[in-house]
Parts: sequence; structure tokens; C-alpha cells
Amino acid sequence: ASILRLDPALATTILSLVNSPYYGQTSKISDVQRAAIILGDNEILRIALSLSLQKNLNSILENNGFDTFANWRIIIWAALGAELIAQRLAPEEAETAYICALVKDLSLLLYAANFPEHLLPHLKQPDFVNTGPTFMSWQDHLPEDHSNLTAELLEQWNFPEPMIAAISAHHDLEHVFDYPPLTQAVILGTRWAEAEFRTDPAPDSLNQLSFLLAKAGALPPEGMDELRRQCATLFSELTAAMNVKDLDPNDRLYAHSLQSIQDFHHQAKEVEGLTGGNAAIAACIGRHLRWNWNCRKAEIILHSPSNRNWERFVLNDAGVHGPDIAPALERLRLFSEADFPLEAEGHMVGELRLNDEAESKRIRAEVTLYTRLLARGIRHQARTVGQLEIKAELLDILPTGVALLDAQGRILRANPTFTKFLGSANQLEDRLAKGKDAQQASLALQGWRNFLLAPSQSAHCSIHCPLGPGNEPATSSFSLAGYKIPQGSQANILTMVQDLAEIQMLEFEALRQRDFLNTLLESMQDLVLTTDKNGIITFASGRHSAFLTGRNLFHLTRPMNEQEEAWDMAFLEQSPAAVEVQIVLDDEHL
Repeated sequence: ASILRLDPALATTILSLVNSPYYGQTSKISDVQRAAIILGDNEILRIALSLSLQKNLNSILENNGFDTFANWRIIIWAALGAELIAQRLAPEEAETAYICALVKDLSLLLYAANFPEHLLPHLKQPDFVNTGPTFMSWQDHLPEDHSNLTAELLEQWNFPEPMIAAISAHHDLEHVFDYPPLTQAVILGTRWAEAEFRTDPAPDSLNQLSFLLAKAGALPPEGMDELRRQCATLFSELTAAMNVKDLDPNDRLYAHSLQSIQDFHHQAKEVEGLTGGNAAIAACIGRHLRWNWNCRKAEIILHSPSNRNWERFVLNDAGVHGPDIAPALERLRLFSEADFPLEAEGHMVGELRLNDEAESKRIRAEVTLYTRLLARGIRHQARTVGQLEIKAELLDILPTGVALLDAQGRILRANPTFTKFLGSANQLEDRLAKGKDAQQASLALQGWRNFLLAPSQSAHCSIHCPLGPGNEPATSSFSLAGYKIPQGSQANILTMVQDLAEIQMLEFEALRQRDFLNTLLESMQDLVLTTDKNGIITFASGRHSAFLTGRNLFHLTRPMNEQEEAWDMAFLEQSPAAVEVQIVLDDEHL
């Protein structure tokens, strides 16, 4: 008490906390010494440590861009959680567990307060409690693991060895049962705070924690919800006494029962495996809204990865209808207090609007939790099943037949074009031999079978042009290409088939263009020649074509202007301007 009186501001704050509902004193305590007698020295020192850390670091952390409320929320919950767990594992060490969890991140706090200014602009969200996509992004700059840094610092302050050991291992959840009860309480308290205050809720973490607490014997008879209720009550009172702002009521995961969280989690997981695009997702969401809150009027806006547009679906008594499409979310946005953004990992994936706004705070909190979990499910679906659907759709509409075959040539998967190409044939070899006599079939299959049997041959390309008239699929010409590709322990074959009728159309167009150019050249008075790299004339226009083709241009002509260099292709290529020549026939006549 004498030491604490040296800091009047701290002593006043301690007395304010001692008289708060957190400690439930029936009469006011106005002296630090009396507070120490009633609550005990350890409790007063614990309060002093909590308040001193907060008081000395808050302003510096705020200047560096850290959300101090967010940081202190997770620190306080971890400390209270560790204490509650220790009360069941090792009651005599409950206060020690609180202090260990309170100071376990001391090195992070100190380093954050002295973070290099030139690095601050590069940090997206510099909060060591943020467990989203930028979790601990700034900690890459720490010289070593923060657990070891904190342990080293506290060792210099002569903290007891058991406390230092607990702090060093506070993230080692994998080996939690290999440690003594104090360390177990600190590890589980740390994990508990991370699970309750994640920026992206992770119900699986709470389920895992419940299992571990039950395994350790730290759960009360009423289960995990009772332990969460106890911690939430203490947390609310202590944060209020320390002037730490709590989360918005709609964002408090700890306000929901474990069963409620699991129900919404399973509904969001249903979305992850849906096929059928946004229409299927919207129908699923509409179902959830009716089941959970009897909501029958809503708007569901989703981003479409396939066309990069936004799609709005409308829910009414008749079901889900739509979509209306717009290139930007703002085009579909109607500003309403009942809007719930669907955002996951920093990406907006949609928006949910309840037209019949629920006035109940409980329902708004439930919808907020549902949409936070739903957004993760939608984003996961878009990156997995959604991407596969886009690729499958592209493969299905290809005019080229594509199939995956095993090493023996048996068809494993094929797109519709390839299936249409097969017709009534079950395998590719049957199709290659279809409509041919024995000799023709043998010739058609020989190259393909050699490809299958030769390990060194990685590719096979061939063109099949059946003899005889006809334009039926069985008699049309096609190209066949096969490529051996390693997949796991074996090599499968990627096979492509293309109808050559399209190539024939291109050939007809090329012939038409050729005829047009020939007509144009024949109408010109000029003589037009083309040569190869040696000067041999390969084409000549007009009636002298037969005479000139095959002759050497440099033997038939000479430059009008005299020159010392040899008249050849090298001279012609180096000449910056056109070279005027005359034709020399040596007694020959055109």
C-alpha cells in the first residue's frame, strides 16, 4: 500500500476498480491498505500490474496505429480464462495463471510501442490479436519468437521459473498435456481468447477447446457454455472498470451459446459444397433465413466469379427469384439499416438485406454471426467448387473433344464433344476402327497402339481421313492428339480430337483469297516476283511465269547504277532503298 501511494493516479484507479461490481463489495473501500487487507496482497498487486501495463502503453500503441481496445480485450480474456481453468486444475496457482497470461505478450506490447516508424505505413492491420489474413504480419520483423523474448525479459525481473516456463510455452497447444497444470491453464486460456476474438470466427476452434478442457478436467458440470458465461461476466465487469471498450454487441462471439454457433457453422458449411453457382447459394440462404428467423422477405446480393458481376436475388413467399445483374455492388445497393455485409478475409463477397427488419437485438446479433460465418463459406465455395464449375463449363462448351485416358487407353473422363465423337463406341480404339475393313482398321490403330506401348514416346498426333464419300460423323475427317502426363504414381493420357471440317472451311477461305490475289496480279502491268533466300524465283506474275520460275533473279538482272559490290541477296538486304535493275536475257526472249 505504501508503494502504491507513491503513484496517486494509480492508487485512485485501483480503488475505483476495487469498488466496481467486479469485486461485489457491499461497502465502499477508500484506502489502498484496507483494500489489500480485504482482497489480499496478491489481488491488489495483480490489479496494479494490469492497470500499469495499460496506462503506460496505451497512448504509444495508439500513436503507432494499434487498436488498444482490441489488444486489451484478448489479454484480459486470456488472463481471466487461464485463472478460471487453473481454479479447476490447480486452485493454488489460479492467481499465478492470471499473471502469466497477463504478461505473456509483454514483448509484443513493448516492441509495438517502439516499432520502427519507416515500417508502419507498410502494415495493413498491425494488431497482434488480429487472427485474420494479416495475423501477426508485423511480427515477421521481431528478432525472435515473442514467447522467448517475454520469458527472457521476465527472467531478468526474477520471475519464478514455473511462470517463465508457462509463458514460454503459451502457444504450444499441440503438447498441452505434456506440461504441468499451471502451463496447461496458460496455454488453454491463450487459445480460448484467440477463439473468442478472432476477426474471422472459427467455431471449430471452440469445439476443439471444449474437447481439450473436458480432457484436462477443467469443465464444470454444466459444460463449456457455463465456463464461457462465467468468463464473460468477469470480462464485462473488468473491462468496464478498466475503461476498455468492449466489442459491439452484434460482434460478441462469446454472447452466443456453443450450440447456436455450431448450428450457424453447419449451415455455412452447407454452402461450401454447393454446385449450381449463385442461384444455388441464394436458394440455400433463403432456406436458412426462413428456418432461423421465419424471414420471408430479403435481398441476397452475391459476387459472381465467372463473369465478375454482382447478382441480386429476391426472397419472398414464393421462393428465391433472380438474378438482376450489375457490374458494381453500388448499382444494386439500397441503403438500409438492415444491411449485413458478407465479407471474408478482407474481400467483399456479397450483401444480405432483410427487408422486414428485425427489431430484436438478439436476432440482429444472430444474423451478424450467421453472415460472418456465411461469408467464409461463400468465399471457400468460390475458390474450390466454384472454380471447378467454371473450368468444367469451359471444358463442356469446347468444340474440341477432350478426354483423360489411363495408360492402357481406357477412357476415365471425357467432355460432351468427345462423348459425341465416340457415338456408340465404348472406347477410343473402337471409334478409330469404326466403319473400316480389317486392313484399314489395322493401319488406323497401329500408330496409336505403338504410342501406348512405347514408354519413351510422350506424344502422338495423327490425322484420320476415311476413304469414300459421305459426311456422317463416322466418315468425317478428324485429328487425334495424345499426350502422356504424370499423375501421382502413373502416367495418364490427355487426348484431344478435332473435326477437320472447320479446317476445310479455312482452306476454302484461303483459296478464295488466293484466287483474288491472282486476279489482282494478272490485271497489273507490273511484273511481280518472289524468290527464296538464294534468289531463285518461286513465283512470277503474268504470262511469263513459266519462263521465269526457277531462274536466279541475280543472274537475270543487273543494277542500273554501277557498283563495286557483288549483286546478290546480301547487297539487296543491306540496301537502304529499292534497287532499280534491268533484265539481261543473253539472246533469250520473253
